Amino acid sequence: MMAAEEPTLPIVGNKVPKLLQLIESFDKNGQASVQMSSLKQCVAAAKRISHAEVSDLSSTSNTERLSNAVQLVLQAAIVPSFDSRDYFSYSEEDFEWCAEIAELVFSLIYELLKLFRPVSRSSHVAHPQEQVVYEATHLWLYPNQLKLLILIAAHMKGNLWSSLKTQQMCHVLLPQLLIVHKASSVQEFLCVECPCPRSTSITETDKFCFFSQIMNFCKTPLGKDQWQKNPFLAEAFSWILSNVKLPHLSEYIDQIMAISLNFVDDHQVINKVRGIELLHHLLLNTSAEEMRWFNRAEVIYESFKHQLYSKDACVLEKLLSCLLSLLQIIEPTKSNDKLERHHEVYETLLRETENENLIAIRRVYMTQMKAFTSQIGIGCVRHLRSTVRIVEQYLDVEDGPQDQARCDALALLHTVILVAWPRIHQHAQRIVQFLCKFLVNISSSVPPRSKISPDIKRHMIQQVIIILRLLMQVAPELQACFLNLQESSSCSLQGLKQILSEVG
Repeated sequence: MMAAEEPTLPIVGNKVPKLLQLIESFDKNGQASVQMSSLKQCVAAAKRISHAEVSDLSSTSNTERLSNAVQLVLQAAIVPSFDSRDYFSYSEEDFEWCAEIAELVFSLIYELLKLFRPVSRSSHVAHPQEQVVYEATHLWLYPNQLKLLILIAAHMKGNLWSSLKTQQMCHVLLPQLLIVHKASSVQEFLCVECPCPRSTSITETDKFCFFSQIMNFCKTPLGKDQWQKNPFLAEAFSWILSNVKLPHLSEYIDQIMAISLNFVDDHQVINKVRGIELLHHLLLNTSAEEMRWFNRAEVIYESFKHQLYSKDACVLEKLLSCLLSLLQIIEPTKSNDKLERHHEVYETLLRETENENLIAIRRVYMTQMKAFTSQIGIGCVRHLRSTVRIVEQYLDVEDGPQDQARCDALALLHTVILVAWPRIHQHAQRIVQFLCKFLVNISSSVPPRSKISPDIKRHMIQQVIIILRLLMQVAPELQACFLNLQESSSCSLQGLKQILSEVG
């Protein structure tokens, strides 16, 4: 998978100097076709070197030459800042040849890593020559590690500048880097302090952490006025941050918040989603006390309030899930009189849910309303009338074979009855009426007029039976109502009577 095409001209003579000459002659500012031709020759030259010849490549002078040359190659594969752009919506035309060049750069790095094999962990006493090669790996790799990490991170997911092959190569290269650094996970690789390689400018006692390097590197290019010009770096930052967890984010909370909130405030969906995901990751991997300090959580909340009116299902799904975690930090108590933000969001959701006509967004609202109801608990009685009305409204509209919105509406009603049972008897008769209407409609719906899957239909009928049983426990006076329905002689109610007989 990592192999590149062979060059048309054979490589002759001493192979190590030839490889160094080829890489050093690479022109990072040249035309794409010339760069690709040069990279293909570099890859082929690296593949021709045997492990017996690596000692020549491991000498100090050659390692320094290799380090400088690899730096040029990596720079050519990293998408630069779009400083001359006045608008920041990008298309595939803006990243022409990026994927092809990245493929060849990944191939070259892979071949070099194969040559510089690390010392086996199981070996207690390393062979002197192996140790020289291992140290040489760090001498050329460490100075280029930051750029290599950014390149890999930016290609981990599908993007305008990537291809399926670059994504596959990233998933092969990353484990190789973990082996070189003797790390068991990406987080360990990024966050554990490593001793610097021997250098004329760095002492052996100096240590550094790749994650701190990346955070420092991103300060300016991902600042408020620059981040839109750096989509490549923004994607790399997002992937790297998502792989770092508690407790390593605490030192960078303010920087992460600043960058992520800029993403959230952008008009493009891809950036909004990225920003919300990063902030959610931050909330889950820092302590609640840290997020309450300096009103950090409040700042995020104020930004999210404006996004509640979004008409994009993906944004809303990520946003509402993140808001649940955020509200638990802002208002950790379950005391109903101290859940002002919870009720503020809940009321907004009720208004938006009731007036929404787009099927995709209706599904998101129903799913999230259940989660918010569970989190608010008995406090949802404040909104009980509106919630019951919305459930009734949603049960009237079929939304496809899986009927997700109606399934979630029934799940929401079940949750409401469980958490607000002391007040539910006031609405019990109305609930029974629209549930019976729903049962009649769904029992009589057949193809082609209805597209509901038979399994989903059975699932929803079973949900209704469970809800009705709960209602009978909460409001025993409903027993007489059920008996009257079962004794009715109406032919149109025969299907309903059969279902109600299962209620008990």
